[in-house]
Amino acid sequence: YHYYLLNTTNGEKALNYLTDRGMTDATLDTFQLGVAPLNSDVVLQYLSQEKYSKDQLLASGIFYENSQGDLVDRFRGRIIFPLRNARAEVVGFSGRIYDEALTNSSPAKYLNSPETEIFHKTDLVYNLDVARPKIRQLNQVIVCEGYMDVIALNQAGYVHVVATMGTSLTDAHIKQLG
Repeated sequence: YHYYLLNTTNGEKALNYLTDRGMTDATLDTFQLGVAPLNSDVVLQYLSQEKYSKDQLLASGIFYENSQGDLVDRFRGRIIFPLRNARAEVVGFSGRIYDEALTNSSPAKYLNSPETEIFHKTDLVYNLDVARPKIRQLNQVIVCEGYMDVIALNQAGYVHVVATMGTSLTDAHIKQLG
């Protein structure tokens, strides 16, 4: 998704949206922001060439199966926020509408990966992998509601910022921050 955003003409509209919102190249790289192609076949073909099976693609949460049995990228036409755990492993994705004309079939502003074996929204602290060293150094953390808050504050120099992804603060979140 990151490559598609930065290196294709199809990613230009999303890239312009992000840069118009003040995001720098360094921010795009730090957070590995991307865009999902409108055509689900682009990602499907790439992952199939990498030898991922249909079952693995469905289990990833990136794809769902439509009534014809075709795999469809649930994030198509959205800006992609990779969701990393505290060890910097991507465990899910969130997609944000940037052009309503592209995503009229799913009007939700944000669409997250479904719960999977490795992704549990209520347990994830967004940006903890990046923020943890500064949190320890300062002995403080700023907890925000969402990704864009974290990204904006990080870009402004507040590296000790995390988010609970729009969920209430849970014991699992507090334990990770402790």
